[in-house]
Amino acid sequence: MNVQMNAKLVRTCETLSLIAIVLLVGAIAVVGISCGQKNAPTSSSSTKKIKILLDWQAEPTYAGFFIAREKNYFEDIKKEGFEIEIVEGNGAATTAQIMGTSDEYLVASNSGEATAIAVSKGIPIKSLAVFYPDVPTVIYSREDTPISKPSDMEGKKIGLIDGSVTVDEYRGVIAANGIDRSKIQEVHVGWDVAPLLTKKVDGLMNYEELTPVQLRLQRHNVTVMRFADYGLKAYSLNLIASTRGLASNSDLIRKIVSGVTRGYEFVKSNPDEAARIFSQLFPQKNKDYVLASMKIVAREIGTPVGSQTTQGWAQTLKTLGDLKLLGKDVTVADVAADGFIQK
Repeated sequence: MNVQMNAKLVRTCETLSLIAIVLLVGAIAVVGISCGQKNAPTSSSSTKKIKILLDWQAEPTYAGFFIAREKNYFEDIKKEGFEIEIVEGNGAATTAQIMGTSDEYLVASNSGEATAIAVSKGIPIKSLAVFYPDVPTVIYSREDTPISKPSDMEGKKIGLIDGSVTVDEYRGVIAANGIDRSKIQEVHVGWDVAPLLTKKVDGLMNYEELTPVQLRLQRHNVTVMRFADYGLKAYSLNLIASTRGLASNSDLIRKIVSGVTRGYEFVKSNPDEAARIFSQLFPQKNKDYVLASMKIVAREIGTPVGSQTTQGWAQTLKTLGDLKLLGKDVTVADVAADGFIQK
């Protein structure tokens, strides 16, 4: 009896010893793995992203942003462990609202008009640079009913897109040229060109480098009337940040502004090469369209590239004020970020 009990006791002790050894080896292995992970090099997954929000889809208009990324003009930012991500948007007014209420994006593209209007409504954003000193919007029309000057709109059917800043610009051209609006038949339309091609309207509006270029490549003879040529003076494509972002990330934002500006300088001086790079990034877009559009973009970009002045913003605010588009009176200092404007 005692012999049997002793034998069981020995086997029990042996079993417990074996378990202890297994547990000890496992613990040592876990510690080793933990130490190894702690001392391992930082992986690429730790790269921090900086999101740039476009106010519309990726078109040649925004090539400066993509060129800056592809040409490594954000090298100073990358050295700090950041990666640039460019996100498509849904319109200037929406972009201004997002930038004023969210910290997801550090900078964004916008239109100068939408920026000023947003600021007048209390949205906390500031302009950092202006790439289009003039409005690029045009009325484009068919050759059988051409609209080449403001007076040609009288007696015509003009398509208006609800909620689009082009409607406000259209009002501005009418006011600047003393056109009797009651003599124009206004038709509510969407963004597609069908109303023009089916003769539902005689004229539609968009940036010159977009739909008019596409129609000409499809062998439609279209006439364009540039709003900037007929008294509409206002800043257009610009770069914005929130006042919060400027307060907490001013150095980083300055580096982004520098990179994007270099991107647009490249587009202005090398539109053919910019079109080639852009087409590689977006092979689904017609190459002839990209090239033709890019040449118009290069023409629209101001000199010096990215420059915004007190005079330019004062004129923009006057235009918007005359059209009664501002929620309240605002000054140049309210709209343009301190240190980012030339006198």
